[in-house]
Amino acid sequence: MKSRKVLACIGALAARHLYYEPKRKEGSSNMRIHKRRNLIVGGGLACGLVLSSAAALAQTDTLYVTNGDGARLAIVQGGTLQSVMTTYVRAYPIAVRDTIWIGDYNGNSPNSAEYDLAGNPTGNTAPYNPVLAVDGAVNGSTNYELGNAFGTTGTVYSADADWQNETAMFNAPGNDVVGITFDSVAGTIWVSDQNNLYEYDTVGNLVSKFAHSSGRGCIAYEPSTDTIWYVTNGTDTITQYAKTGAKLQTLNVTGLASNNWGAEFAVSGDCLDMTVSTLAGGQNATWDVDGATPGARVAVVYGTKAGTTVVNGQFGYCATFGIKGVNSNKLVGSKIADGNGHVTVLKRIPGSASGLTILTQAAEQGTCPKECLSGVDTQVVQ
Repeated sequence: MKSRKVLACIGALAARHLYYEPKRKEGSSNMRIHKRRNLIVGGGLACGLVLSSAAALAQTDTLYVTNGDGARLAIVQGGTLQSVMTTYVRAYPIAVRDTIWIGDYNGNSPNSAEYDLAGNPTGNTAPYNPVLAVDGAVNGSTNYELGNAFGTTGTVYSADADWQNETAMFNAPGNDVVGITFDSVAGTIWVSDQNNLYEYDTVGNLVSKFAHSSGRGCIAYEPSTDTIWYVTNGTDTITQYAKTGAKLQTLNVTGLASNNWGAEFAVSGDCLDMTVSTLAGGQNATWDVDGATPGARVAVVYGTKAGTTVVNGQFGYCATFGIKGVNSNKLVGSKIADGNGHVTVLKRIPGSASGLTILTQAAEQGTCPKECLSGVDTQVVQ
């Protein structure tokens, strides 16, 4: 399934061949940006409109909650506990796609383990290096977890989909930091402690922050409502927050109360993969995009701040970019995908851009009403 989110304002420029496609430069350092899930965006949104959640929306995606001390996986749908499945002791950090991978908190098990979406073990495991994390998150085929949980400084790690190859990204201070989730619309990482929710870009810059009143617990981003749900530890309570900090609603999920420290909504169906070379002032950069429909046009756009820009149907694009202020002047380039669904866009980075934080993202044309996007790449220009 393909993820579909695209800006209409770029359509006029995206229809042109603004840049030619040279051979890729050898030896470049690349950053991999993973696929985005399939979402449907409502009609009538004007170019540049920021999508926000102003009112409570029903819990529509399936929520998975882990209590590793009790070897327990709870499945919640529509505010109701659907089932409780057995995992293994200390199985906490969770990543949910078409299957579920759960890692280990402190080495009680030498492996992470895979489960189907009903919570049944598939029998697949992978070596896992515990980092004292209890909550996890998903960005395409990349996992995130918050290591050194329950202290005053957590460490955000990235990992493969099965929790292998963990890499420290940045530190996140707070008071009893525990929760982590990924906002697939804004392309940002949210971290929670018992007092606040903190939004970071993927290089560790604090984007926003708001206070909450839900006590100790974990967090999960719900893509269909573009909101964050807070699962309060030891209670039946889950609370929905807008990303502005407004409390939208609190639900009582009978039977949920447990030592819950991990939570994640199901994220399904990936779309575009984007690999970006290192951005350096005065040098050419390349954006390699895979997973597009052969013969479809793919546009790469840029901005300097995380946020949301929605385009809905104009010039054949439907997309919700995780970049603020995308418009027709923010086009890196566009190309027609080859028979393998691959596109390479070349752009020379101005020398004056050195030191700037640049966000880029790819989108496919002709997908409406669905959206097909890559994740957001964030780099500081060298």
